[in-house]
Amino acid sequence: MMRGKVLKYIMDRQTKLPGITSNLLNKLTTVRDTNKLDGILWFIFISMFVCLISFIVYLTGGTNAYVHLMYIPILLSVFIFEPFASALICIFAGFMVGPFMPYNVEEHIMQTPESWLFRCVMFFIVMLIVQILTTHIRTYNDLEAKKAYEDIFTGYPNFNKWKNDFSQVTDEKGNHYVVLFEITNLDTIIRNVDYNTGQEVFKQLLEMCTKTFRDSKVYAANHNRIILTVPSESSIDPIPMIRQFIRDMKKPIYCKRIPVAVILKAGVVTVPEQGSHVEEIAVKLEKSLDQAIHSQKEIVQYSREIAEKISRHYETLAAIYHGFQKNEFHLVYQPKVNIQTGAVRSTEALLRWNNNPYHDLNVAEMIRIAEDAGFITIITRWVIKNAVYQISEWEKQGKDVAVSVNLSSRDLIDETIVNYTAECIREAGIQPRHLEFELTERSMIEDEEKTFAILSAFQKSGIKISLDDYGTGHNSLVYLVRSLFRFDSIKIEKMFIDEIASPKTQALIEGIVKTAHESDIQVIAEGVETKLQFDIIKELGCDTVQGYYFSRPVMPDELRFHSYH
Repeated sequence: MMRGKVLKYIMDRQTKLPGITSNLLNKLTTVRDTNKLDGILWFIFISMFVCLISFIVYLTGGTNAYVHLMYIPILLSVFIFEPFASALICIFAGFMVGPFMPYNVEEHIMQTPESWLFRCVMFFIVMLIVQILTTHIRTYNDLEAKKAYEDIFTGYPNFNKWKNDFSQVTDEKGNHYVVLFEITNLDTIIRNVDYNTGQEVFKQLLEMCTKTFRDSKVYAANHNRIILTVPSESSIDPIPMIRQFIRDMKKPIYCKRIPVAVILKAGVVTVPEQGSHVEEIAVKLEKSLDQAIHSQKEIVQYSREIAEKISRHYETLAAIYHGFQKNEFHLVYQPKVNIQTGAVRSTEALLRWNNNPYHDLNVAEMIRIAEDAGFITIITRWVIKNAVYQISEWEKQGKDVAVSVNLSSRDLIDETIVNYTAECIREAGIQPRHLEFELTERSMIEDEEKTFAILSAFQKSGIKISLDDYGTGHNSLVYLVRSLFRFDSIKIEKMFIDEIASPKTQALIEGIVKTAHESDIQVIAEGVETKLQFDIIKELGCDTVQGYYFSRPVMPDELRFHSYH
């Protein structure tokens, strides 16, 4: 109550002051990081503090003792006020311990003018130095705060600012939509054009978001992600607008006269219906966006079904990992039969799970999950080690048969796999020609140059390389005609075998066989299940057949090596 009356009195008196006095009071009460009324109180407090120190100096015998205590209110004024008010405090402090303050009270010795003038000058110098240092520190802190809450390149608020602003969203009534966009091809744009062009594309997209979603707040989450917060009072129904916005972005936009098509995916979460904590919403945004990317959908709204699907994904991932830790996996082998002699040319090692808790989970899906998680290389190495061991057992039995192992895209950029394979071969003492690697064209897309370098290293050591699922990729024929890499064999995709009765399919397969043979490449037909398919494949000139017509994948001791005719 008392403070309120004092402030009211001061403010009332201020309104009656002449204009020049009012401006002076404004300067005096310009306080950093607080309001004007508090500034008045601070100025009064520091002035009284100066008086108190002056009184202490007098009681302790004069300026020959504790006069340096006066630096305390001066430095305090620097941290609280702007320079003008600090200068006035310096003048007031210099006056209070100046010409009227004795040098020695007991002996009644007064200060010389040079002494108190020098002290006043030192007050000002110290005040100015500290003021400059404080200004630099504040400027640096402001810059750091700006970096913490602003994207440096675009100037848009960043992910930290979104998290900081999120409480305002939850305080408002009604449901809000929070949208997370990702430019899935921005890294490709940067790689094929340049970094600055990619950043310009991102900046243009932010500006387009701001114009399209006028009632919304737009944040630059990171280099290729944008967060959009649509308030409840907005007249916009965001879902159709988001979908249309994504489709519009597929039309090329021009950046530095270069046409660029942007591929966008979006995840959407409703607040507070689907959560009210910022970390919870961030996780759900990530999950819904991840679902949009993997399902090839433009936009996915978070739902219980998505949560359950993602939960199942991670549970499966954990189960696969622990399954390998507990040796719950084994290999089965499917023979590849020489089409002329009926003998087994080689076998393909296929992974099986002994105690699979997910009976609807096939091997292809399991491998995809492991690839996404990044530990597919662990699985591949386990398969290589066990396949090499089986080759060693067959060699001891005098059986001249190779084993092929499938490689993933992650394996083909892992340079250490070459040395690991060589070490396994050396320890088992097998012939390298008995080990084959199969890979798909899709697995070579990520880094073609590194992939071919790794495959060449394998071939130099005597390991055979086969191109799997031939015919399903865009560059299949190019790999053969241009000799980008000379594969030892190619395996025709099963979908062609399923349509083998069609004359067009037969003509296509015949062309593949002829082109491969001209390049001294063997042709394998996989997925052969009927006699009709076998007869046509044989007539078309394929070298090797693999499929249920001869044998399903079996355990090593169940495998027949001859008499498949």
